[in-house]
Amino acid sequence: MPHKWFLHFILFGIANYLIRFVVGGVLFMGVKLNPEGFAFGFLLTATALVTAYCLLKFVIKPQSLGEGMAIALVWAGIALVLDILTAEPVVGVSASYLLTQPQAWTRLLAIVAVAPFTVKNPADSLT
Repeated sequence: MPHKWFLHFILFGIANYLIRFVVGGVLFMGVKLNPEGFAFGFLLTATALVTAYCLLKFVIKPQSLGEGMAIALVWAGIALVLDILTAEPVVGVSASYLLTQPQAWTRLLAIVAVAPFTVKNPADSLT
């Protein structure tokens, strides 16, 4: 049944993106923040970090550092693909421009960076 767990990881990765997408929509459409500005990028990065941490720590609960990192890398990959697919139609920013922005890569790094902090005892998983 490993494919069932893999499907859950994929679905939670999409959920992570959707939460960030909703927050971004509120900031862009509701609050009218500039999607290229620092505040917009910072708030989306913080959302990505907190969402990934909560999903990994309290829902997925990886048993090892390797498992947590693998899940976080899959989620970052999902976020990258979905960011590229939605950049132009939603925000009006080309995918090539998005990929040159440090804030886009920082959001992906934030998803991966929380993985070590979600494992109960990371030292146990290294041996």
